[in-house]
Amino acid sequence: MDNAVSEIVSCYSGSSFAEHPISFIWQGQKLDVVVCQAEGRLPEGKFFHVRASDGRAYRLFYQFSDCDWTIEAR
Repeated sequence: MDNAVSEIVSCYSGSSFAEHPISFIWQGQKLDVVVCQAEGRLPEGKFFHVRASDGRAYRLFYQFSDCDWTIEAR
């Protein structure tokens, strides 16, 4: 993840935290999540592969130990 940075992600949280992302800030720009193409859970956190309103694909990863999001353009 050479181009990964720590950013802000807004999520829907129903019965559990971060059930699915709604929007995120990438390089100072707010982007809406258009579609979540894949999601999963690892021992260290949750990830989402999304398509954003700018037409690009991103990987959003929430790390449990740091309580922090990492966003990577794909």
